[in-house]
Amino acid sequence: HVPHRAEREVPLVVTHHLLDGNVGYIAFNRFRPEAAADFGRALAALDGADGLVVDLRGNPGGNIGAMLAIAQSFFPEARHVLTRRARGGRTSGSGTEAWPQGRSAAPEVLINASPHAWTRPLAILIDGYTASSSELLATVLREQRGAWIAGRPSCGCVVAVRGSGYRLPGGGAIYVAESGFVTPLGNRMEGAGMRPDREVPLALADLHEGVDRDLGVAGDWIRQRTQRVAEEQ
Repeated sequence: HVPHRAEREVPLVVTHHLLDGNVGYIAFNRFRPEAAADFGRALAALDGADGLVVDLRGNPGGNIGAMLAIAQSFFPEARHVLTRRARGGRTSGSGTEAWPQGRSAAPEVLINASPHAWTRPLAILIDGYTASSSELLATVLREQRGAWIAGRPSCGCVVAVRGSGYRLPGGGAIYVAESGFVTPLGNRMEGAGMRPDREVPLALADLHEGVDRDLGVAGDWIRQRTQRVAEEQ
C-alpha cells in the first residue's frame, strides 16, 4: 500500500512595519487570491509613512489577479500594464485559471484607478527567487510608477500556465507554458529576468551580523528622495 501524498499549500504571510526615517515596509511570501486584501490593509496601516519598501525577495509569484489588484494600489488612474502573447509571438486572447477574465479576455491587461493610490516614493527588493507575478509587479511599478529596484537579478520565470494543468489518464497532469507577457515598453522578462537599479552583493559578514543590506540601501534611497522633494517645495 502506497500512502496518499497530501498536497500542502504554503499559507500566505503578509508583514508590515515602520522603519527608521518614517519609511514603511511590506513583505509577503506569495500571490494568493487573498493577498491583495491583506496587502491593502498593510498599506493602509502605513498611510503616514513618507515612502514604502515592498519586499519581493523569495516570492515565487502565483495568482495574477492578486498581482493586478496590488499593482492598482499605486495608480490614481487606469493603465494598460501588460500584453499577453501566445506561442509564436501573437497576442493571446485566451486565459488560464489564474486569469479572472476567463477565456474571452482581451490580450491587453488593464488595471483600474485607485482613489487612494500610494503616490509617494516606492522601492522594491528582489533576488534570484523573485519570480512570475513578483517579476511582473516589480516591472510594472518600475516602468509606470518610477519604483526603484534593489537587490539581485530576478529569476526570469514569467509565463502563464493553466492552473489545473492538462489531466492525463491514470490521474497525472501535464503543465505547459501557454503565454508570456510583454510590457507597454516592449520588455519581456521570460528567460532574462529583471536587473535591479542597484545591485547589492550578498556578504557572509552581513549574514553573521544580521544586517539586511538590501533593506538598508532601499531605505537610504527613499530617505534621500523624500528629503529632495521637501527641499524643492
